Parts: sequence; structure tokens; C-alpha cells
Amino acid sequence: MPKSLLSLVLVCSLSTFSLVIAQDVTSLSNSDILTMVKAKLPSTLIIEKINTSSCSFDTFPSVLAELKFRGVPDEVLMAMVKAPHGKRSGASLRDNREMSEVPSGTPAAGQEIVVPDGTEFSVMTVDEISSKTASENDPVNLRVLDPVRVGNTVVIAAGTLVKGSVASVEQRGHLGKGGKLGLRVDSTTAVDGQKIRLRASKGKGGTDTVGSTIALSLLISPLFLLRRGNHAVIKPGTKIQVFTDEEKRVVVSSR
Repeated sequence: MPKSLLSLVLVCSLSTFSLVIAQDVTSLSNSDILTMVKAKLPSTLIIEKINTSSCSFDTFPSVLAELKFRGVPDEVLMAMVKAPHGKRSGASLRDNREMSEVPSGTPAAGQEIVVPDGTEFSVMTVDEISSKTASENDPVNLRVLDPVRVGNTVVIAAGTLVKGSVASVEQRGHLGKGGKLGLRVDSTTAVDGQKIRLRASKGKGGTDTVGSTIALSLLISPLFLLRRGNHAVIKPGTKIQVFTDEEKRVVVSSR
């Protein structure tokens, strides 16, 4: 074999070997998990990859919340938390693998789950809302704080958009009178894509605005509703309790 050809073959072999080594030592990261989730790979495969790879996961609470919002399943998040550096073994491996299995009592694919009227859950505001700039009927975006479950089954995912609007606005007045705000909650979306109507009171006879909820909370937590130059201000991340305003049959799909 000519020396030039032999040298070329040797260089190619060394390059391939270096590439394989580089791939082996590269740690699995949060972005890799998102890539696999976006590709719709099953949770069992993603967890197995975590168990058998070198990993370097950022598991800070706010980061996990963002991953959850972007669609990473709970069992995959738990595997990341339990093995932030990957390559678990023995009982730990079994724990991670068991998380990817469907637990007993979980409904079969396509089974209907009834979400009762009056089901309570928490939402939080996304943007700052001020009586200085808000107008009646302005749209307001909120997010579901925690997964809403019926039994062991999630029927509304955490992070799901909740649509609302400004129900009432009172500008600040004379003699130190502060501004007031009232919010209306309208609807959110179930895991099967169905719209679910919402209200802000437990009973059907109550109002659909949450202004009264905010005013009462002021007595408990001054940080809930702040006065800025006598304008009423609802800060981002303000927690509000809401209730479903109808009974809804939600179709649970397979994982």
C-alpha cells in the first residue's frame, strides 16, 4: 500500500477514534433531555439513557419548573433529580426504571375521567397588573401552579395557560383613596385539549371575579397586593385559588 494512502487511512482512523471518545465523555445535559422529549421518545428510553450515561443536569427548582412547563414528564424529572451525574446502579437503577412504568390504578389509554364541577386548584399571575394602566376586559394570562389530579390521574397539567380578564378597575382618588382591581377567570385546557370553564368561587352563586380574594389576602399577607403611588398592583407570581365551573369528561391518553 502506498505510504500516502496508508497515512490517510491512519488519520481517518484516529479521527474516528477521537470522535467516539469525545462522544463517550460528553455529559448528558438538560438540553439533551429537551431534545429527546421534543422527538417524542418514550420516558422509559430517556430514563434508561440517564441511567447509563454520564450526566450534568441543572436541577435547581426554577430550572425544573421550566423543564416541566416545556413538557418533560414527571418521571424523567425525578430521574434527573435522583441521578444528576447519571450512571446509577443496583437499587437506584430499579427505582428509576419503576418510575417509567405505569402504576396500578392508572386508567387505560382513552379512558374517560370525570372532573367534578367545583374542583379547586391554584393558578398564578404571569405579568404585573396595575390599576394605573389596566382597563376593563383587558386579557390576563395566568398559569396552573401544580398538576390537577382526579385520583392519581393528571387532568390539567402544571403550567397550562389560564385565560382571564380585568373585570373592574377603580383609579386612585382624592384623600388617599387607593386604586382597586378585579380579575375574572375564564377557562383553561385539559390534557386532552378540551376547554374547561372556570370561576373564582366555590359555589355557583358566587362572583366570577377574584378581586374580593385579593382584598382579603391583603389582611394576611401585605406582599399579596402592593400599593405603589396609591395604584393597586398585582405582582407576577401572585397565587389565586380557582374552581372548575362545569363537570367535564377528560379523555386520558397513553404515556
